[in-house]
Amino acid sequence: MTKRRNLEKNYKQLQHDLNRLFVKSNVNMIQSMFLQKRIKDSYMEMFSMPILSQSIHERAHYEQQLIEQIQNDLKRFN
Repeated sequence: MTKRRNLEKNYKQLQHDLNRLFVKSNVNMIQSMFLQKRIKDSYMEMFSMPILSQSIHERAHYEQQLIEQIQNDLKRFN
């Protein structure tokens, strides 16, 4: 639910810009509402999909831990 809330929050600026564009372009209200719904649905769908597979995410986490360990070792030995 938190991810959805963040997406909603991030979408607000785009929604604001779309409203201004539709008004400036004289798009009628019904079309504007229809387009905004389609754009929002597409936005939410696209940004809700995970980008990384679980194995890639796990590897990145492991590599980050390894880098931190190396950095700590270098600090200790210098």
